[in-house]
Amino acid sequence: MLTTSLLKPLVAYTAVLLVLLCAAPAFAQGQNCQNGFVLSLYQCLSNRSIDRENFLWLTRNGTLGREPADLQTFTSRVCIEESGLVMCVKTADLLSDRDACRQTLASDLSQCYSNRMFSGQDYLLFNLTSERDAVLGTNATDVARFCKERSSLMDCLKTTALNCNDAPIMLRSFGLDFQALNDTYNVLCNYTTAYMDETICFRDESQMFSSCRDEVAVKLPKLEMELAELNITDDEFTMEICNLRFDHIECEMTAAQQMNDTQKCPDVVVGLRWQQECMLVPYECRVKNPSRLADVCRTEEFRLPERESYKKSNASVMLGVSFYVYMVQFVLVAIYLNLEVNK
Repeated sequence: MLTTSLLKPLVAYTAVLLVLLCAAPAFAQGQNCQNGFVLSLYQCLSNRSIDRENFLWLTRNGTLGREPADLQTFTSRVCIEESGLVMCVKTADLLSDRDACRQTLASDLSQCYSNRMFSGQDYLLFNLTSERDAVLGTNATDVARFCKERSSLMDCLKTTALNCNDAPIMLRSFGLDFQALNDTYNVLCNYTTAYMDETICFRDESQMFSSCRDEVAVKLPKLEMELAELNITDDEFTMEICNLRFDHIECEMTAAQQMNDTQKCPDVVVGLRWQQECMLVPYECRVKNPSRLADVCRTEEFRLPERESYKKSNASVMLGVSFYVYMVQFVLVAIYLNLEVNK
């Protein structure tokens, strides 16, 4: 016989399935969600080689489905899969109750950027493999405008999230922390000279940077598949994602240093990028693996003291260039006027 702990939840979940199946015509607007739930439940059974018709017969007291050819063997087979099957069906059940805004939250958050005519900066929000090389923009005009509007942008993001009940779950899946994002914007906006040089350094198409991103692009889908098939727990998945994030930071920073191009990638510029990536490490990763955080995100690597002088020296250079251009223009005007007078 099925154990009581298995029979009760499976009967309950199967009942939910039947309600969805029978009521589907009356709830056309929820058809996609219903179909998703049914497919998820059937996938749970299929992944464990459990015949769904036999399963329905067993859990519905023979009123639905088909009787197993060998009831005792089939019952034993289901009991062996008890723990994994119940967990899998619970996951599928949660999908049927999800807030509709789960489907639109990413695009709704992106709208905060597009409404302000910031094209592409929203990629920072959702993708672990994003090339974070143009967080504020790629030219001085766009950067200045972004920094000016960043407060209203953050207000929009937070308001949008508050309007979605499942936002905390989704933000966790994005690895997104609004406070960390805001702090990152503030730091970059305070050092726009170094930031602009950062965009030049890290937009390099070198094999070293590409290999770092390719590694994440390969590993991330595998982790997601492991979680979907319940081969790893939620906590294990989070830990692996965190390790992947830390590995990615180390890989890119090492690649930048190995380029050995102090003109294109000065230490100060690499340090700013290092701080940027460390600030964007999700809160859960900080809590779950503080030792790895401390090892990867060493403050001395951020080059904070040098950054101030870098900012001033570059500003002085720009001031000198501007003064030189002004003087050339002044001399040319004087020569022109002198020629006009002597005509």
